[in-house]
Amino acid sequence: MTMISRIASLLLVFVFLGDSLISWKRKKQSIISQSSTEAEYRVMPSTTKEIVWLCWLLADMEVFLSHPTLMYCDN
Repeated sequence: MTMISRIASLLLVFVFLGDSLISWKRKKQSIISQSSTEAEYRVMPSTTKEIVWLCWLLADMEVFLSHPTLMYCDN
């Protein structure tokens, strides 16, 4: 499960494996968005890339996910 949160011009991304936090990212927005929804959609592609990379890393360690990865945005 992935959650994306926005505080002012700061984006927070949390990646969970089950109930365990396995990755997080804090990023200051360099582009001014007209809405919080637009800002969250801007960060979703990079978050998707990180999720795919983490899935590959877990598969290399023989940890296979039984369900699709969910991504949530709070807008």
